[in-house]
Amino acid sequence: MKIPRVVFDTKVVIFAALVGQGLPAKLIALVATGRVSLYLSEPTIQEYVTVLARSKSADIDIARVQRLVGLLNRKATHVTPRLGGLG
Repeated sequence: MKIPRVVFDTKVVIFAALVGQGLPAKLIALVATGRVSLYLSEPTIQEYVTVLARSKSADIDIARVQRLVGLLNRKATHVTPRLGGLG
């Protein structure tokens, strides 16, 4: 069976970091267990980190954020975005 490939919107990662449960957390677990293949670019990782850093006022657990970003970074297939669209 082919493993599904995914890209997570920043909101999914933020919710998983803030709440740690629900559908976003289940999606992260699918990446962690290799049931889906996450694709990330450096700009996407930086967006996750930037938005999470701005969420400090939301009582965010910094250690959980670091573990989450580290997990995503390790498990992901890293890609380089192409300029000019899909052509």
